[in-house]
Amino acid sequence: MNAGKWPRHRPIDLAKREAILDAARDEFFMHGFAGASIETIASRSAVSKVTVYNRFKTKEALFTAMVQRECVMMGADFVSPEEAGGDLRDTLMIFGQAVIHFLTQPHIISFGRRIGAEAELRPEVGELFLNTGPRRMQRELTALLEASVANGKIRCHDCCLAAGHLFGLLCGFDMCMARFSTEEPDREKLCANVSDAVDRFLKAYGV
Repeated sequence: MNAGKWPRHRPIDLAKREAILDAARDEFFMHGFAGASIETIASRSAVSKVTVYNRFKTKEALFTAMVQRECVMMGADFVSPEEAGGDLRDTLMIFGQAVIHFLTQPHIISFGRRIGAEAELRPEVGELFLNTGPRRMQRELTALLEASVANGKIRCHDCCLAAGHLFGLLCGFDMCMARFSTEEPDREKLCANVSDAVDRFLKAYGV
């Protein structure tokens, strides 16, 4: 009987989960990991604190789920290695535009500053963020490049290193300086640079 009832309740459960993650995103981005309040997250998502912990168990687990969802949303249009048979330039252009759009958002820049500061006192928070966000992106891009090598589209002996080269071409000094500047990065300039970055990357690694 319980199995028969589960499907009817599942959409509500999923809606609650998304509401919690939406509230968690706003709270973590605004206050960082240490300053984020589970009570506030529960209140903003219209659930009890017990409900939050029933679904995510710990603050760390909620943080991880939130960062994972943001990464999934950023890479929604990113082609997986299994689908890498299409045009590689188009795929890398989509990846580049998604990266720039995500990283140039003011709240993402602010969040990165807070996480960097907290990692000084709590290195595990920095590791949690790196494993859930940047390292995951690195693995996915590396896997795509490895699939492209297998398909004969590029030549590369170290796809992880090549992924770093592409990321550096995309972000350059602009994103580095944005972390310490009061001025917002020039998103239009960075987006326009994506085409040049991808073309230079393919020229270096193309067959």
